[in-house]
Amino acid sequence: TLLANAPPGWTVSPSQLRMSLSGKGKEEMITFTVTPPAPSDADSGTDHEITFAFDQNGKPETFSIGRIEYDHIPYLVLLKQSKVKLVSMNVAGNNRKVGYIEGAGDDVARCLKQAGFEVDILDENKIIKGSLSQYSAIITGIRAYNTIEQMETYYPFLMKYIEEGGNLIVQYNTFNFISSLKSDIGPYPFKITRNRVTDEKSPVSFLLPDHPVLNHPNKITQADFSNWVQERGLYFAGESGPEYQNILTWNDPGEEPLQGGLIVAKKGKGNFMYTGISFFRQLPAGVKGAYSLMVNMINLGH
Repeated sequence: TLLANAPPGWTVSPSQLRMSLSGKGKEEMITFTVTPPAPSDADSGTDHEITFAFDQNGKPETFSIGRIEYDHIPYLVLLKQSKVKLVSMNVAGNNRKVGYIEGAGDDVARCLKQAGFEVDILDENKIIKGSLSQYSAIITGIRAYNTIEQMETYYPFLMKYIEEGGNLIVQYNTFNFISSLKSDIGPYPFKITRNRVTDEKSPVSFLLPDHPVLNHPNKITQADFSNWVQERGLYFAGESGPEYQNILTWNDPGEEPLQGGLIVAKKGKGNFMYTGISFFRQLPAGVKGAYSLMVNMINLGH
């Protein structure tokens, strides 16, 4: 029997499920529906967990198995508590359609779907022959401009998309001796640096506190940068032209403040954004402030 234990105020269906595996090493996919508390309680600031147990003959096991497989180390098995973080938040502006160009691999598209967005994964056919105007925003996955050979082909289509009123959000890319760019990125010149802020508690300063990306549809405050994980961001923009606006700045302890974590430029009716902010870490970790900021970026100008 597979048991699902939800915290007070949450419901999970089914709460338990009888199942039978046909043999050693067999796996079965089980889907649960999780319902959060009432919206009035959603932003209480408290995160919860749902835990799972596998009860066989009255002996419940609460551990899950993780596998670590790399060519340069022995095969390892990791036992950890079987639980999932639950985050309940009121997200304004999630009634948008988003196109996503997958890069080197991240879970941002999946997280946006969980937040209520309609997300389409864009391939060559959809970018070149499809109607991009249906998307409020197009987002490129991490290192897309390093890993996708066709980005140079996509470039004029993405620039036209911006000019006609779309938002193009480019997540971090690298530029060094082992990782080149396959295309121009923005409508105006800027460079990608190796600048990063590794202290996830680094204070943030708003350079343009009245900018729409910090105010609509969610008001972004210092509190939105609490409880981040691992880092603030990496591979920030540098030497950006006058067309770009730097939205915020931060730095590791003892270092100079760094701009370029989020730059925005108008082109035609739309907007281009490059961000080194580590959304690819924050969204899967359920960081509420990161969701609010990404939602604002998607809604810029709408």
